[in-house]
Amino acid sequence: MNDEVWAEELNFYNIQHELHAVQIKAQDPMRPKFPVWKMRLWDFLEDAGTSAPARIYSCLSLAIVLAATALFVLESMLEFATPRWEHIFFVYEVVSVAFFTLEYLLRLLVTEQRRLFMMSSLNLVDLGAIIPFYITLLVPEGGGGMGVLRVVRLTKIFRILRIGKYSRGLQLLLQVPEASIPATRVLVCA
Repeated sequence: MNDEVWAEELNFYNIQHELHAVQIKAQDPMRPKFPVWKMRLWDFLEDAGTSAPARIYSCLSLAIVLAATALFVLESMLEFATPRWEHIFFVYEVVSVAFFTLEYLLRLLVTEQRRLFMMSSLNLVDLGAIIPFYITLLVPEGGGGMGVLRVVRLTKIFRILRIGKYSRGLQLLLQVPEASIPATRVLVCA
């Protein structure tokens, strides 16, 4: 059977898309190549299409991001500036940051290329979403660090950008500046 007929058969049975997804997955330089447990964990965390539990995890992760974003907005409103609500905001922040820290560390543990992983735009966004929490724990509230704390709290907006993990359009938006760096260097250095 020649390649053209084979391609028509694949197209007829709607297998083309699945094969393309397998090829893309195989080309991902950060995806582990072995052992099997690392590949499965990577696929579970990175690709919701690999299994039903991965889809559930992906939906849970998106729900946590959306809830954190909504609470971030509510936290800025005067109606919610009570000790009870501040406690609720803090508890949710601890839980969500712990969830995303664990996810980040697991992906870092199993990735094939740690440096590439840490420098990719979406993973920098993930890091930008969790680091402010740890900085606020280190900087004392009453003191000269209040300006730093305000800036750090503003960086919580990075949590909204985590939604980009679930949207191809937002992923492209984050990849454009990253892909433009070599051309920008040429313009600046010329």
